[in-house]
Amino acid sequence: MTRHTLYFRPGDDETRIFRYLIQDTTTVIPITGYTSSFVATVGDVTLNVTGIVDGPNGTVTVPLTHVQTTALGAAGVEFGEYDLKIVSSGGAITTIAEGPIVLDLTP
Repeated sequence: MTRHTLYFRPGDDETRIFRYLIQDTTTVIPITGYTSSFVATVGDVTLNVTGIVDGPNGTVTVPLTHVQTTALGAAGVEFGEYDLKIVSSGGAITTIAEGPIVLDLTP
């Protein structure tokens, strides 16, 4: 699992791409047939976003619209957290990334 800080500016469209790798290597873990769930929480605001899975390349693309980043900013706090889980066709759940969210609230 990866732990990485995500930075967002409320009101911007944002896209993040995560690649699932064998730890300490550059070897991709294929995730064909998986679905994904990205959950971001800032203050009392929680977003649930379905990521786009590219199974053979082991990537999950998470698009956030300007409406969603604005909602995170509306919480009025600069820090939050996220996690990204993938779910196999058999129902196995794996967290592949998590970490803090930092919002740029300067006007």
